Parts: sequence; structure tokens; C-alpha cells
Amino acid sequence: MTNGSGFGAVADLYDEVRPGYPAVLGERLLDFHGGRPRAVVEQWTPPAGGVDMIACACGWHWLDAASRARLAHAALAPGGTLAIFRHRYALADPAAELAIGTAVGAAAPIEPDYSELALFSRVLVEAGISHHDYTRERYLRLMQTFAPFRRHSPDRQSAVLESVGAAIDGLGGTVVLELRTTLVLARA
Repeated sequence: MTNGSGFGAVADLYDEVRPGYPAVLGERLLDFHGGRPRAVVEQWTPPAGGVDMIACACGWHWLDAASRARLAHAALAPGGTLAIFRHRYALADPAAELAIGTAVGAAAPIEPDYSELALFSRVLVEAGISHHDYTRERYLRLMQTFAPFRRHSPDRQSAVLESVGAAIDGLGGTVVLELRTTLVLARA
């Protein structure tokens, strides 16, 4: 991404408005991996023999789709673990989902395709659901952290925010976010 539309431009906002991950997912990751990985200082080139684990939380989609799985596989030691944490944002109330989905239009998040993980063995996908209350302002700030939204021109972003804000106002000023958290685990 270019022109300030990448993750770095919204890192603080992302941290402020996005819910964290359930602790049980970290436990599942360690169970799958077979214990805690050895610590490795982050490097551009993986150390000889690879690393025990690569974990990517809500960031896999920011990486180059043509090379991310191949590079992760090459960086892992034999038997190493790749873990991809992902949130899918929806609304608990179907009427709110319809109203805001209509307001968002083309800026909606895209469903992931994990077929790129064919290089890996023992690929597991686990999911869970949690609910979070969002005010109009907090939800609009959350919208600004989504990669598909950030790819739009500033004019289109403003129009989407105005439309979504009006939809939330029509729903009483708050929405209940239904967060579908996915953990994808794969073995190198």
C-alpha cells in the first residue's frame, strides 16, 4: 500500500479500537506447537535452520499475497508452526448488519482464502465468537483501520464514514459488534 494507506498510518488507532484476542487462542497455539518457541531476534533473513514459530495477528492480509506463504514456509524450521490470527467483523443484530453493510458498500472486508497454505501440512482452522458494544464514534474509528476501507480515496472514505454514521444514528447510536476470531495453524 502506498500514500499513507498502509498499516503504519493507523497503528495507534488500530491498537485503540480493535478488540484483543481471547487468551485461549494463545493456549491452543502453544498446544499445537508443542510448547513455547525459542526466542529469536527479529531479522530480515531467517537464521540457519529456520525459526520454531511465526505468528501473525490480524496482519496476514497486509503482506504480499504472492509470496507470504512461501516466505513463511522457507523461514520455518522443519516442523515449525505458522499461526495466523484473524478477526472478522460483523454485527450481532441482522438489521444493523444490513444497514451498515449497505452503507459500507465496496469497502467491506474480504473473506480470506487459505489455499496458499498448501505448502504446509496439518493445517487446522479454529473459530470463536465474542460480542463488543461500539458507540457511533468508536465504530467509525474502527472502520478506518480496515485495509479495504483504506484503499479508497479520501473522498470515498469520507462518504462511507458519513453513510455508516447515519446508519448507526438510525440504530440508536450504538451497535453490538460480533467478532468472529479465527486461528489458522499450520506445520512446516
